[in-house]
Parts: sequence; structure tokens; C-alpha cells
Amino acid sequence: MFSKPSRTCLAVSLAIVSIALLLPRHTRAWGGNAHKLVVSQAMDTLPVDLRAYFENNRSFLLQHVSDPLEAEAKNPSLHHNHFIRLDKYGRFPFEALPRSYKAAVSKFGKSKLDSTGLLPWEIGVYSQKLTEAMKLGRWDEVKLDAAILAFYVAEAHDPFNTTDNFDGHFTGQTGIDERFGTTLVDRFSSFFPPTTLPLSTIPPTTPSTPASVPTVCSSLCSLPTATPISK
Repeated sequence: MFSKPSRTCLAVSLAIVSIALLLPRHTRAWGGNAHKLVVSQAMDTLPVDLRAYFENNRSFLLQHVSDPLEAEAKNPSLHHNHFIRLDKYGRFPFEALPRSYKAAVSKFGKSKLDSTGLLPWEIGVYSQKLTEAMKLGRWDEVKLDAAILAFYVAEAHDPFNTTDNFDGHFTGQTGIDERFGTTLVDRFSSFFPPTTLPLSTIPPTTPSTPASVPTVCSSLCSLPTATPISK
């Protein structure tokens, strides 16, 4: 059923992206309820041959999609995986920022990348993990990697995760991030229309040809799924 694991992984990612684009937080982006909403509705958009597996593991994904938030609470140094300050790299389309992590480190240094965020590369890490787990038939790893990948893809679609003015503190709007991603969702999610964008096929990626994962930034940015970080 999973004869093309890399495309399967990308289909899951694209489904999550579709939901995130339709959703109307604190500096960690979407709150826990928003992440559950995203991954739950994303599963409903999957092709039939994929949906059965994820439907059978829906409760697991809902339980673990916020694992990175819990990990960050225990280890604040992980926070840089949740954002990227794209305005530190010039203007759209941010051509100054290499899509390869190694090239970006070579150009800007590890210290700057850590301080401005590693979100696109963390997406790359879990995209690769999910692909490899599917290839090897490690289904317990598949469902956990899918949940965590869902989390980071959704993080990339919170516009406040892509700007230095992430909480409105430069413009007299302090607290707007939490209001946007947590308060608004928690209060009004039952009124959100269950509408999703149609999926489309994108080619599998390799470390030398990363795919693009668009973000909602009011025409601010486009965020790549970059070469995974070597750890």
C-alpha cells in the first residue's frame, strides 16, 4: 500500500499544509488545541489508501502532535526549532539564505542560524525520518514522526513564527501571537468551516533538490523544506 514512501510523506505534509492555510499564541506559535485541529482535519484529506492507516492511529497523532511543545518546556534550548526570523535575511524571496543547512552555516555561522531559528530544517529532519521509517516498515516510528512533522509544518504556517516582530512588541501589539494562535482558536474553533484545499502531487525530494513548503505570511515569505540538519 505504501509503495512510494517519499511521496506518501509529502502527501501527509501537504495535507497538513492545506489545513494550516485555512486556520484563522505566546511565542511558540499555535497552541496545543490548534495543532490537534490541524492534524485531525489533515487526515481527512489524505488519499484513501493512506487514510486507513492514519485513521487507525488518529488518537495517537492527536496525543503526540504537541510533543515538541512539551519537549521545549523541559529544554528551552529547543525553542529555535519552532521559528525562523526571515526578515533577518533581507527581503522576499530571501535569496540570501541558502536552502541547504550546511551552506547556510558556512555563510552565516551556526550562532546566527541558532538565534534566528531552524524551523525549515527541522521540517526537513522529520520529513526524512518519516520517509525512512516508511521505507523500512517501522510503523510505530511512522505515526510518531508523522505527528511531529505535522507539528512543525503547522508551526511554519503561523506568520508570527517567521518575523522578528513575533509578538507585536515592535508595533505596540504585545500579545497578538497568543491571541491569534491560542485564544482565537480555543474560543472559536467549533465555528471554523471544515473546508480543505485540494491536494496535488509534488515530486519526491533529495538533499540536493529540496522542495518548497509555502507559509502564510501575508505575502511576506516562502519557506523551504531544506536539507535536514546532521545531528
